[in-house]
Amino acid sequence: MRLLRPNYLNVAIPAESVARTLEAAATPSAQRLHMRDAFAEGRRYAIAPSADGFRMATTSSTLFSRRRRTFASCLLNARIEPITESESRISLEPHLRAPALISALIVPTVLSLLLLPVPWPPALILLICATAYAASITSLLAGARLEAHEMLYFVDKAFEDMRKFTLAQIAPIGQDVIGAQDFRELWSEHVRTNMDDT
Repeated sequence: MRLLRPNYLNVAIPAESVARTLEAAATPSAQRLHMRDAFAEGRRYAIAPSADGFRMATTSSTLFSRRRRTFASCLLNARIEPITESESRISLEPHLRAPALISALIVPTVLSLLLLPVPWPPALILLICATAYAASITSLLAGARLEAHEMLYFVDKAFEDMRKFTLAQIAPIGQDVIGAQDFRELWSEHVRTNMDDT
């Protein structure tokens, strides 16, 4: 399940160097103090190469035990497209992990099974079960979106020192490009001519 719209980042480094740069940035270091916010609350990033880019997940320290890590509920899929020899475009798309969804549904399912034999009105049992499922899924999605934003922030900070560029845009209005008002007029004319033919 896609959590956010795809994000695009254009960086002035070769496509082969993108994953290596991120892997180097994923390790906290005194040389990268400008990235200290990306490692707040014990947050760490795991980066694995894929066929056309890399995958990333993030975890943080648990509240009561610094040695234990949270469960990653979001996976960031990245596609690296070379634009020139020294420029690349990174397409970042966060997805919800299936194991996270399954684990989030366990507690409301057990609660529902426990409430089935209870001699309460069925409407009340249904309301309690629906509330449990809604709360669990809402909590999961909020946590996964937070992880997605943390990973997007990390990627942006990792390439902060590298020159970013914008792709050449097409002309706003020209011979081949028409504006909204011109389109409405052409569409109205097209509809009138087709309505007259029938």
